[in-house]
Amino acid sequence: MADIANNEEIDTADFLNRVDKLSAQGFHVLISEFFCYFRVRQYRERYSHEPVAIATDVTGFADILREDYYEGIAGGILEGLGQLFTEQTTAYVYPNADGPHSVKLDEIPIKEHLRPLVTYLQDRGFVVPINDF
Repeated sequence: MADIANNEEIDTADFLNRVDKLSAQGFHVLISEFFCYFRVRQYRERYSHEPVAIATDVTGFADILREDYYEGIAGGILEGLGQLFTEQTTAYVYPNADGPHSVKLDEIPIKEHLRPLVTYLQDRGFVVPINDF
């Protein structure tokens, strides 16, 4: 079974399986219709100041780095990332299983001028690659 979100097909069974695994380990899971991750962070900040973990694959993380998602924000992508990655937020990025081989975070398909942002976020511990998923 598949659904459409953000103009992309989602394997609903796989998605819900991952939610079940996280829940079984005692984690709370928030499913949102916000496609801009920093908006989810802002929404959640209203109700809790506990740390936030974002679990996503390489494609989902590449979406976080889409500059067009930050149009209309005075500081653009830098402001959006600053709002998302507070000291209380960590993104765990697992490989994509699409295609003939896994695509890992260091192979993320993004514009070259954004790569230093990924390096910075990794060096600061805001983004953690999960290569043994």
